[in-house]
Amino acid sequence: MAMLITKFHRLIQSKLLWLFFLVVIIFSFVIWGTTMPTAEDRAKNAAGQLDGASVSFEDFQRMRFHTYLSIVLMSGRDINITPEVDEELYKMAWQRLATLREAEKLGITATDDEVVRAIQSLEFLQTNGKFNPQAYEGFYQQFLAPRRASKKMFDEHIRQEIVLQKFRVITDRMLLVTPQEIQRTYSTLTDTFTVEYVNLSPAIVSDEVTVSEEDVLAYFSKDPSVFTLAEKVSVKAAVFPIADYAATIEITEAEIKEYYDFNLDKFTTTPDEPATNSFSLAGAVYRPLDEVSGEIRATLTAIEARVKAEQEANRFVQQVSERHAQGRSVFDQIASEFGVELVLPKPFTVAQRPEGLEAGADLVRAAFSLSDDNDYFYSDPIKGSNYVYVLALQERIPERVPEFEEVKNDVTLMAREFAVYNALTEKAQEIRESVVAGLAVGLTFNQVLADYGLSSEKLEPFTISDMKIDEELASNLVRPILVLNQNELTELIQTDDGILLGYVAARTPSADPGGYSAMQQQITSMLRREFSRVAFADLQQHILRQSGFVDNLRRQPAEASQPDENESDQPRS
Repeated sequence: MAMLITKFHRLIQSKLLWLFFLVVIIFSFVIWGTTMPTAEDRAKNAAGQLDGASVSFEDFQRMRFHTYLSIVLMSGRDINITPEVDEELYKMAWQRLATLREAEKLGITATDDEVVRAIQSLEFLQTNGKFNPQAYEGFYQQFLAPRRASKKMFDEHIRQEIVLQKFRVITDRMLLVTPQEIQRTYSTLTDTFTVEYVNLSPAIVSDEVTVSEEDVLAYFSKDPSVFTLAEKVSVKAAVFPIADYAATIEITEAEIKEYYDFNLDKFTTTPDEPATNSFSLAGAVYRPLDEVSGEIRATLTAIEARVKAEQEANRFVQQVSERHAQGRSVFDQIASEFGVELVLPKPFTVAQRPEGLEAGADLVRAAFSLSDDNDYFYSDPIKGSNYVYVLALQERIPERVPEFEEVKNDVTLMAREFAVYNALTEKAQEIRESVVAGLAVGLTFNQVLADYGLSSEKLEPFTISDMKIDEELASNLVRPILVLNQNELTELIQTDDGILLGYVAARTPSADPGGYSAMQQQITSMLRREFSRVAFADLQQHILRQSGFVDNLRRQPAEASQPDENESDQPRS
């Protein structure tokens, strides 16, 4: 028995044996005891799926960066990521990923040499027409590195761009620019338009519109949430008037002299009307110290008074901080001890300014950051132009849907505006139909309008390249006009202050006999670029739809994942 124990003792001293035991334990408790993720689990935890294959969060984030980078390089500037821009980047990243995978299936690739040549040809990385390694290094340090992107990632981005461009070239071969499209574009660019228009304002129907109380109540009842009252806060403010501290401040002559010496540029005067005893220095003429000492004294007094008011407000806050455990009533007690006036404005929303306070956005933000917690019911000092404030929360009033009587006046105004808008739309449609009928029997645009007590405005004849038209009017009227022929009317055009109706009184072709030939190639190239852009964007959407796209990040069916039965498999041709 003793011999057996001795042998076992030697065995357990063997490092190889202990290593064997360790491996067995690891496999037993770590590997065998762990449930391996299934393909379904991996799919659920991925960013999404394309063609039944999971796309990891990391892969998607990289693709989103490449999408962002392509926009920045194309526009030549950084972009501000608003919620709307972020949503667009999200969609474009999925389209880009699906398109690149489709290109891979088609065998479209980019070689290392192509990537190098493409990088070296980038204009912002060149000096005097040649690739500059220092410029590339600067681009990496100043742009890529702050975004946690490596040079390898940039290489990959360029490779993707080359692949996408090759894919786009293939689709471009199926595009056709017809002679009719070229001629129509040429005409749009060179024809001279003579346009009349009428601005139909709400005034033409306003007197005819009446809104009963039943109409107002019905308008409210349709969707009371439209009139939801925003959250409000009620605060009290301890007020420290800056002017109250001015009387205690003494400004010395030395301080005045020092301010004058360091702020001499504030006291320049014109050479043709120099002040008495003025002097010049380096070509500039300055007012003398004795003439401006009063101004300087007032400036320094105001500065010092503000500092004292802020110091007193900070001392007030310190007292509240030390005694806040006594409850929120301590704010009033300390105000009484300090002899500070308390102002209680009416409750206000984040979009309002409290009455009785010199309030800016800082004060409103501070008010809405307060809470019922005793530690956070009061603010730090808030500086205004003439006052320093310390706020204390009285009450937070949550947003709510009001009763009809509370917002009756607002509802009445909106109901009337809605009724006027409907009446104006009906009247405008009636006028348009009358104009169509009148033109058919030989009446002029203005003659038909006269029956309604209206008259048209007439623009000076213009071409697209030579428009002297008010910018707002041009943005509303010109685009609809361009697709019309002579004697045709626009549809009703909604504007901020009414409805526009335009009429093409004349459309005169260019008198230049060689103009079409001179511009034909340029127009063809322009149309091809535009058709290519639209067709490739449509193709990318189509590829994403056909890939069985599953969106796990937004947890909702993606619009792009639904096949369009009516959509052609081919881009525009």
